[in-house]
Amino acid sequence: MPSTSSQMGSNTTLRDTMLRYGLMSSDEQEQVVTYGLSIWDSVMAESSRIHGGKALAMLTEELGKAKSELSAAISIATEAGRQVSRQELEDQLIMSNERIEASEQRCVAMEKRSRDREDALRRECDGKIELLHDRIEAAAVRGGERNKSTVRGEEGEQEVEVELLRLFPTAEISDERRTRGRGDFVITHGAVHMMLEVKNYSKNVSKSEITKFERDMSHNPEYTCGVLASLSTGVCGKEDFSLEILHDRPVLYIHRLREDPNRLRCAMRLFEVMHSLENVDLSKTGVIDQVLRELSDRRHRVAALQGMVERHSKELKVLIAKEDEATTSTLELVIGRCQ
Repeated sequence: MPSTSSQMGSNTTLRDTMLRYGLMSSDEQEQVVTYGLSIWDSVMAESSRIHGGKALAMLTEELGKAKSELSAAISIATEAGRQVSRQELEDQLIMSNERIEASEQRCVAMEKRSRDREDALRRECDGKIELLHDRIEAAAVRGGERNKSTVRGEEGEQEVEVELLRLFPTAEISDERRTRGRGDFVITHGAVHMMLEVKNYSKNVSKSEITKFERDMSHNPEYTCGVLASLSTGVCGKEDFSLEILHDRPVLYIHRLREDPNRLRCAMRLFEVMHSLENVDLSKTGVIDQVLRELSDRRHRVAALQGMVERHSKELKVLIAKEDEATTSTLELVIGRCQ
């Protein structure tokens, strides 16, 4: 019987041999099998010739063990190869993802640089266009022509003057456009003196114009109220038809007055109601909140009434026509009897 140390050494040598075989290429493994079988055939022939069946059985047993160990070694080598291949694929995938991320970052950076260049070019072009407009307007002024914005403003003011005559047929309307710091118009109706400042801009009324409006109100204490109205645009930082208290006097900011000039008449009525209140401190927030709520409620009521009028306009027209016809018939009958 072989010793244990001898068996362990033999097993180690065989395992090393199998591992070596597993790490060979398929061509090398094929050659080893071919050569080994040739040697095996020679050994078996010799063993059969010398030892007969007993030797052949021993060799067959050893061959079976070798095959088992070879299969195990091949499995180990195959799995090791798979692990290596899998790791290589994972490494390649990570590298690919890193390259993709780097490419995306470069694309984002290039896109940002492109946008920055476009913005810079746009600002440069806008500046040149603005400068050209300034030069054209300066040349027009030197040539005796009026500034475009001045012309547009005067046209808007004339348009509003016509509307004021229609809206307030019994009020005193004073044109203050030629007097600095007095606003454009002053509408006096009873005890209410309403200053009206009109803007006809293509952009929202700026804060500087709001400051000028507030300064005009403060320099003219005889004005009981004031309105800053933009014909076609909004007013910067102010809600449409928003009410504020300025130097203990109410003021309104109106957007897009051209769409509904009747809001000037609503503003006058609101100021008349507020002026009629006695012993009311308009600087208190609660008073303004109450007025705003009442104003909002009135808006809703007016809108509801307008909706009812629109829904029943046809019926009303029929009734009015019938009433007019009946009145006409009655008058004709009376006239006929009197003749």
